[in-house]
Amino acid sequence: MTDELDRMFAEFHGEISRLQGLQHEIEEIRGRGAAAEGRIVAETTMTGALAALTIDPRAMRLGSGELAEAILAAATAAAQDAADRARALMEPFTPDELR
Repeated sequence: MTDELDRMFAEFHGEISRLQGLQHEIEEIRGRGAAAEGRIVAETTMTGALAALTIDPRAMRLGSGELAEAILAAATAAAQDAADRARALMEPFTPDELR
């Protein structure tokens, strides 16, 4: 009986460690998205917060409205990329019926 409990405890401890590692990996996720033919590149965190924005000087030729739309498109693509990356990391922990 003790051997079985020890085995179960070790298995439980291993799962907790794996979940803690997953949490850390998810916190580190950064999604990338581009727009305006790659002249605008956005990077977001898992929560969708903008973490980085690169604007190629050639993008400055766009009008202000077009530039704003391109920035939003890049940020949206980056947030989707981050969500996709998180989903891929969580897949091994997700029951089949929820996939």
